[in-house]
Amino acid sequence: MTPEKFQQSYQQSLTALDSQLARVNREVANLSAARPADPDVIAAAVVRAQQAVEAVGSVVAEAAAVVNDPPPLWATRADLESIATSITEKLKSHAGSARRVRLEAIAASLLMAQVLHPRWRKVVPALDALRLRAAAQVQEAANSNDPPDLPGPVDGGDWLAWAWELPTEAVEESLAAVRTVVPALVEVVLEIDPGHWVVIAEAIAMPEAIATAQEVPMMASAPKSNPTPDSGSSILSDPDSVPIADEVSIPSGTVLPSESWIGASSGQRLNPLSSNHEDSSVLPGPRMKPRNNLPDLPRRLDGPKDKKGEN
Repeated sequence: MTPEKFQQSYQQSLTALDSQLARVNREVANLSAARPADPDVIAAAVVRAQQAVEAVGSVVAEAAAVVNDPPPLWATRADLESIATSITEKLKSHAGSARRVRLEAIAASLLMAQVLHPRWRKVVPALDALRLRAAAQVQEAANSNDPPDLPGPVDGGDWLAWAWELPTEAVEESLAAVRTVVPALVEVVLEIDPGHWVVIAEAIAMPEAIATAQEVPMMASAPKSNPTPDSGSSILSDPDSVPIADEVSIPSGTVLPSESWIGASSGQRLNPLSSNHEDSSVLPGPRMKPRNNLPDLPRRLDGPKDKKGEN
């Protein structure tokens, strides 16, 4: 409940009460002048006056609950007026705090994102500077004694999404009040495409994901303890569960997967990608980028094909 809404409801209820009391007083004045009064008018006015009294009490109690005050009690009309004034001031302070929290949420949403180029995934300096300028203006408005009330959703974290949904031709009209107090925020809505708006967590993870996708995996190495060939539930049945050791004991003369491309034209070929290979020291599993910076493992390890026409 805003202070304006409280005062409006409170004054309307008081006006209704005073109107019914005036009708009762007119009939009482007739009686005091020794003239006949209309008992039906008096009864109806008293009923309606009682309804107005209940409305006043309900409005005051509701406003007190908003500011975390207990239902107030009063004995005179002066007491009621004093209570209403006090509640109005508290509502103003409460509304200011709510607007401040909302603006701080908008500023936080501006600070937790970056404007990235859609193709190169690099920060766009000019637009990112606009984002920071808007965040500074919103935070300055939040720190003022009377924070402004911006149009849009109550949750400040949803404000940008709401603003970007506005039709382009309606942005200036809908956000006219916003441009008065935080003009850079309107420019963010107009100049920055929401598709280029990436929260910082996503912006940090994106290059890592791209780098991971570009890495060439290498065949996993076997653990030091070789599994028993006749064990039915060996870890070989689940390639994903095979542990990868940093160092393994390799017999002399063994061709490593990352070295199998060397001299591929002579000798027995090692096919590390085949799970049916007789050499059980090479286990199936996820491939990772070779640490020795050698060229990638070739797709075909069958040796060079003979050229056509050669004997």
